[in-house]
Amino acid sequence: MDERLLLLINGTSSPYLDVLMVSISGKLIWVPLFLALAYAFYKNFGSKNLLIILAMLGLGLLVTDYLNSQYLRPLIGRYRPCYILNPVYFDLRFPGGEGAGKYSFPSAHAANFWLVTFFTLYCFRDHLLNIGMMFNTMLICYSRVYLAAHYPGDILGGVLLAAVTSLCLIVVLKKRFQIKPVTKPVFTTYAALYISLVYVAVSLYAFSKLKDLF
Repeated sequence: MDERLLLLINGTSSPYLDVLMVSISGKLIWVPLFLALAYAFYKNFGSKNLLIILAMLGLGLLVTDYLNSQYLRPLIGRYRPCYILNPVYFDLRFPGGEGAGKYSFPSAHAANFWLVTFFTLYCFRDHLLNIGMMFNTMLICYSRVYLAAHYPGDILGGVLLAAVTSLCLIVVLKKRFQIKPVTKPVFTTYAALYISLVYVAVSLYAFSKLKDLF
């Protein structure tokens, strides 16, 4: 089932989707989003609590990114779809190239972005931002399968890792540091706006590339 879903998603290709998925799968494009979220945390929780929240996020990313990539994935040993020793490699297409490492389960992209999203959902009761964050993270996860960097099961593993890690850290935030959600947050619009601008800009770029084909 996992392999069939991979082939189905990877095979639903178009020049527009190629540009979109490669773009949103990158990390640098989302740095302004993380800065906007950090600013929103600061304006709503103050400098002291900002440091605590960032420390908890940093600890979470240590688990979902570093420990995951360095220890968990090699221990499980599941080859990436785009790794040449994986038999499914020859049935796939690679819009973003093939250089994505050796092991794939669980997905660090899924774990990292869902960790930040779960923290955002807890800290801010802002429907626009929360919907934007969830939509964006789900599409980023989809892009990892589309680009043949991960199986769908790798994504689910990353979501589970993020959920467990964030739940533990959010309990610490709530119980130990008394940091509770803000019901009417301020300055969260910047983060939501940036997500929208990314998709508009990438779409315009993708369509401009399409014109070059005709």
